[in-house]
Amino acid sequence: MPKLILLKQPKEDVTREELVAYLKNVHGPRCEQIPTVKNYTLLVQVDPENEPAIEPGREYYDAIETLPVDIEKTPYDTVEIHEFETMEDLLEARNSTGDQQAATGMSELVDYESEIALVIREEETSDEVTFEYDVS
Repeated sequence: MPKLILLKQPKEDVTREELVAYLKNVHGPRCEQIPTVKNYTLLVQVDPENEPAIEPGREYYDAIETLPVDIEKTPYDTVEIHEFETMEDLLEARNSTGDQQAATGMSELVDYESEIALVIREEETSDEVTFEYDVS
């Protein structure tokens, strides 16, 4: 099942709250109406000031300090996940009037210069445990 993943941040003159509200109340519902979109998910980065996700005094989720929580260090406020049955469905959605309608107004809010877009697909993991890989 292919997925279109979009990492977004607001334009300089747009607040995080304005972007999130628009995605929740306008853009997301429009995306859900595109016939070939199987599922639409909006993920919003936790604000550590208001929603502590880790213990006080720590700056990172894990011990090797690879996943910062500090919003200043992670500029992407939202992640959108658009799921499709097939790659053809994804392409059909991206070329549809529904996609154009969903995009209406987004250029006023989103910093498209910094947006990251990924098309991914699921891979089965092996049932076998192997130690053939050098991870040093």
